[in-house]
Amino acid sequence: EGDLFFSGDLVRERLKVNVGGLNAVIELGISNVRASGLDSLSALSLLHPVMGESSVLNNTALFGVEPEPLRLSLTLSIMGKGDEVEVDNEVELSLTLKDDELMLKLLAQMMEPPFLNFPLEDVFNHYCWIDTIVKPELDEYGVRVGEPDSGLVLQNMTMAVA
Repeated sequence: EGDLFFSGDLVRERLKVNVGGLNAVIELGISNVRASGLDSLSALSLLHPVMGESSVLNNTALFGVEPEPLRLSLTLSIMGKGDEVEVDNEVELSLTLKDDELMLKLLAQMMEPPFLNFPLEDVFNHYCWIDTIVKPELDEYGVRVGEPDSGLVLQNMTMAVA
């Protein structure tokens, strides 16, 4: 109950590195990802409007509350072979969170015509809602130009850890 487990490799990436005399092939992997205590999520508040800020939504979640804490774990593997180095390491990483609160302040600007003409049959389709969000203008390098806070922007993220 409240557990999620991905057995085997979730991500495995092979990279060629040639920096400052280091000439090697490195392989990074994340495997055996487990989340337990997912049923400890409570007081979930999503997309709550903020008074005086028409495009800002507050989102809050409490997790790690009774009966058990939220536990996240994974295996990180780092393997590398080069001219003068050979590495093969595996590390188990885990995080336990008890009585924690996560708060996100999200700016979500929507284009008026698609929103006003939104078909009711698509009200539960999140892809249709995402399509109404203002798309930022980008330069030839993919960097945002114009207003920095337009479209979908994470304005603030706060985590209270006990």
